[in-house]
Amino acid sequence: SMKGDAAQGKTVAARCVMCHQVEDLGVNYGPALAGWIANQGKEKFVQSVVNPSAEIAHGYSGSIVHLKGGGEVHGLALSQKDPVIVQSQGGLVQMIPAKKVQKIEPLKRSLMLSADQLGLTVQDIADLTAYVETLN
Repeated sequence: SMKGDAAQGKTVAARCVMCHQVEDLGVNYGPALAGWIANQGKEKFVQSVVNPSAEIAHGYSGSIVHLKGGGEVHGLALSQKDPVIVQSQGGLVQMIPAKKVQKIEPLKRSLMLSADQLGLTVQDIADLTAYVETLN
C-alpha cells in the first residue's frame, strides 16, 4: 500500500542483477522481470521478493549437488548426465564430472535471497515494485 518511486526502484534493482536481467544489465538466471507484474500482479511480486520460497517459479526449482569427499553446489541443474551441469548465482555455469557427484537432490527453498537477506527496507520494496511495473 506504500507509494513507490520508480527512479529510486531502479537504484534498488542493482541488487537484482546478479540473478535477473534488468533492462540491459544482469544475467539470465532468475525469471525475467520485464512484464512480471503485468502477468502476475503486484501482490505476487511483493510476496516473491519478501518470501521467495513461498512459491517458486516454474523451471526455477533449485538442486543441491552433493560432492564425494564433501562440499555441495546449489543452483539450477541444467543436466544431470555426465558431466553434471549446474548454473549458480551470478550465472556461473559449472561442469562437474559425474564420478565426483555423490547425489543430486531438490533444494527445499528458493535460490533467491529474501528481502531481509538483501537488506531491503519496506520503502525499497515499494520503490522496486514501482520500477518493475515500468518494465514491459
